[in-house]
Amino acid sequence: MPVSDAAPSRSHRTAFNVLVLKCVGIYFAFAAFGWMLGWHWILLAVFSRRRADQIAAVAYFCTTVLALCVFAVGGWWCRSSGQYSSCPGGEDMSRDCLLHHQPLDYRFVYTLHYIGLTWLGCAAVMDLLHLFDWTRSAHAGKCLRVFGSTRAIASPWYLCTLLAATAACLTLWLGIFDWSTSSFDAGLLLLGLIVVVLLVFSLAALTAHLPTLRARCGKVPTTANCEGEATVIAKPEQLA
Repeated sequence: MPVSDAAPSRSHRTAFNVLVLKCVGIYFAFAAFGWMLGWHWILLAVFSRRRADQIAAVAYFCTTVLALCVFAVGGWWCRSSGQYSSCPGGEDMSRDCLLHHQPLDYRFVYTLHYIGLTWLGCAAVMDLLHLFDWTRSAHAGKCLRVFGSTRAIASPWYLCTLLAATAACLTLWLGIFDWSTSSFDAGLLLLGLIVVVLLVFSLAALTAHLPTLRARCGKVPTTANCEGEATVIAKPEQLA
C-alpha cells in the first residue's frame, strides 16, 4: 500500500477510535447518575468546539443540578416542616387531599418537589435520545442539534421542549389522574407519563423539522441552518 494511502486510513481509524471512546465516556457518565447530576453535559462542554454549545451545555448542567436541589430540598421540607395535615380518607396523600386538605405552603412545596423530579425525568429521556448524535457532532466540530433538525441546543428549543413536557406531566398528575397512595396504580401513572413525554417530544420534533420540510416543498424560500446562517432553498419551479 502506498504511503499516501496508508496515512489517511490510519488517521481515519484513530478518529473513529476517539469517537468510540467519547461515546463510551458519555454513556457511562449518563448511567453513573448523570441523568440526575448532569455529568454528560460537562463532557459535552469539553468535547464541543463551538463556544455557543459549550455555554449551553454548562447552562443545562446547572439546570439539572437546580432541579435536583428543588427535588431534594422540597422533599426534606415536606417531611420535616410539620405542615402536613392528615388526609380525611386515611391515605398518606392523594390528589384530592393535596389540593383541598393541605395548607397552601405545603401544597406549593410538595408540587415544586415533584416539578423538580418531573424535570429530571423528562430531561433524562430527552438527553438519552440525543447522546449519540450530540457526541458525534461535538467530535466533528459541528453544531449540537435538537431532534436532528436545524435547531441548536444553544437556542431556546431544548429548554422550551422540556418545559412543555414537564407542564404536560404535571397536568396529567394534578388534573387528570386521580391518584392516591392507598390505591396507587404506579404502573398506569408511569405509563401515562411516558406516553405524554413521548407525545410532546414527537410534536416538538415535527415542529422543529417543519421549516425544512416546507422549504423542500417550495412553501418557504428561506430557512436557517444550525449555525444560525440564512440558507436559501430554491422552489421546485425555480430549478426547472
